Amino acid sequence: IEVTGTTTVNGNIDVSNLGFRGGQIDASSTFGGTRYADNDPLEGAEKGEGIVGNQLFYSTFLAGRYTRGAAANGGGGGNGHNAGGAGGANAGNPLNWTDGAGVSDPIYNVSWALEIPSLVGVSNSGGGRGGYSHASTNGNELTQAPGNAAWGGDLRRQVGGLGGRPLDYSNGKLFMGGAGGAGDGETAYPGAGGNGAGINFLSTYGNVNGTGIIAANGQDGFNCEQPGAAPFGQVTGKDAAGGAGAGGTILIKTTGIVAGITINANGGKGGDQVMKVGAFASIGEAEGPGGGGGGGYIAITSGTPTRNTNGGINGTTNSTYVSNFPPNGATSGGVGMPNESIDAFDVVVSNDTICTNSTNTLAASIIGTTPIGIVFEWYDSPTGGTLLFTGNPFTTPLLMATTTYYVRVCPAPFRVPVTVYVVPNVTPTFTAV
Repeated sequence: IEVTGTTTVNGNIDVSNLGFRGGQIDASSTFGGTRYADNDPLEGAEKGEGIVGNQLFYSTFLAGRYTRGAAANGGGGGNGHNAGGAGGANAGNPLNWTDGAGVSDPIYNVSWALEIPSLVGVSNSGGGRGGYSHASTNGNELTQAPGNAAWGGDLRRQVGGLGGRPLDYSNGKLFMGGAGGAGDGETAYPGAGGNGAGINFLSTYGNVNGTGIIAANGQDGFNCEQPGAAPFGQVTGKDAAGGAGAGGTILIKTTGIVAGITINANGGKGGDQVMKVGAFASIGEAEGPGGGGGGGYIAITSGTPTRNTNGGINGTTNSTYVSNFPPNGATSGGVGMPNESIDAFDVVVSNDTICTNSTNTLAASIIGTTPIGIVFEWYDSPTGGTLLFTGNPFTTPLLMATTTYYVRVCPAPFRVPVTVYVVPNVTPTFTAV
């Protein structure tokens, strides 16, 4: 959106969920999936989209549409059997991504300590990790490590999708939020991955104010949940949940002040495993929730509005088999970059009036942040045309008629018009008295 004056936002400008697309579900799975990239859906669930490409690109060029590996900022899918999908990513520290581990909830440090290496105190950038695979035995999640044979089933292994990688904003590029990977399952009801958020760019030449919200939030991962009540004697929701999408990018480039509004580019919440129990049935397993989405990127020129790029929290499971550890291996997304800055300036030049067959000196000035190494260029047309002069001020040739010139400050792409009005010379008339 480009605005020449004051911008008042009292409603919402919202590009949430409009970035890269989440991994979709499939109804096929196998026990013991260990792959990071594979085109066989039996091995795991679909990855989320990201800057590398979409799922078709993954399968054609990377041999890796499915399973847990994170493709750049796209979250990995959960591996077979029934591990959770990972959250997508956007902004953050690219050096602070360790195996897509995400951010562990310190409330459950006793259980995180059972992993090798331990996840106690881990706070990575990027997307959150998907939860553990299928367990068929009601063990002790406070003493029995993931992968212990006592868990039965798929051993409750740490094979959830890996959180998407944070991207480098130092090169001047902008990114949409990466999407979450899907949860693995063999029925029609595992959770799909959430979409990442889009890009919101305001270029304005005045203040930006109001009471509204500018948003680019990632979509929540989808729950593993079968609609309706569980049938008699059955338990539903016995698959894994999807990872969430990452927050997007919001830029407000203005020569004024940003005030009053709230700016959000938060990651989505990971999907939950929602098990429903029919009459005369009981829960007999546990699967992986989805990882939270990573935070996005916010940059403004000046002002102190409220800015949030929080990582989304992980999903949980309501399985009684892991009631002391409801994340069951899923982690939250990392915080993004909320307090970045972007330069903005405008070119100001005033019209003038001269007599016929005279020259005029036009001087342009800059308001806002003066770019380094600027060059003033004067043209005879708003686009294309002839470059008449480089420098500031510009002295016109002798003018016989009103003429409009156009000044540009390189590297800005726009030209500002300035008109020299030419009036006829006065011919005095004398009358004898």
